[in-house]
Amino acid sequence: MMCRGQPAQYVQLQILTKRLFTGNAIMAENVFTDPNGYFDIAGYVDQSSGVRGRFWVWHECFSQKYHKDPCKNWFGLNIPDEFVTGAALPRAVWPLGEVDLEDEQKKEYLDKCK
Repeated sequence: MMCRGQPAQYVQLQILTKRLFTGNAIMAENVFTDPNGYFDIAGYVDQSSGVRGRFWVWHECFSQKYHKDPCKNWFGLNIPDEFVTGAALPRAVWPLGEVDLEDEQKKEYLDKCK
C-alpha cells in the first residue's frame, strides 16, 4: 500500500464476514502493513454458507499532505469468490496489487476517531 508515493506504514487491516442472522464475524484482525507497505493476511470463511468475505482497510492517508485528523479513512473490498475456499489454509493468493490510499476508494468513509 502506498500514500503519496511512499509506503503506507502500519495501515490496519481486517477480514470480516457479514452474516444475516448471527452478525459479523472477524476472520482476521490486528494485521498491519509493514514499514514498506506490504502485508500478508488470511482468514477462514466457510464458503458453503454463502457468506462473503470483505477485506477492510483503515488508514490516515488524507488528500492533503499535512491534514491532521483524529479519525481514519476506511473502506472495504469484496473478496472475489475464487479466493474464498472451504479450507482453513488458503489455496490461492488474491493479487490485490498496489493500492494508493491517497486516491479515494469507492465507498470510502471517515471514521474510527481516536
